[in-house]
Amino acid sequence: MSTTLDRQTIRDVAYRTDLEPDDVVRDSYSGRAMYGETCFALYVDKIADAVKFLVRFGQEQPQDACRLADDMRCDQMGLGQVVYFPGWRLTAEENNE
Repeated sequence: MSTTLDRQTIRDVAYRTDLEPDDVVRDSYSGRAMYGETCFALYVDKIADAVKFLVRFGQEQPQDACRLADDMRCDQMGLGQVVYFPGWRLTAEENNE
């Protein structure tokens, strides 16, 4: 079972956390032991960036923040980190045509 978060809300929280949403927010990461399933992820330089994101998310979406934090996993990605959330998805991108 997966939980869906509003894509724009996640992008806005990233922006208000001084992260660049286009560089940080991903919606199709497949981490260890996910067997091809994909989920929402943050690509960050350091774990502290993800913690700041979760704190801000908690201020704006308290009903989901603790569950999101409980599901958080991390992988090393060369010079950065990927923080991913198995079972969490983002709403589809809007097509503005």
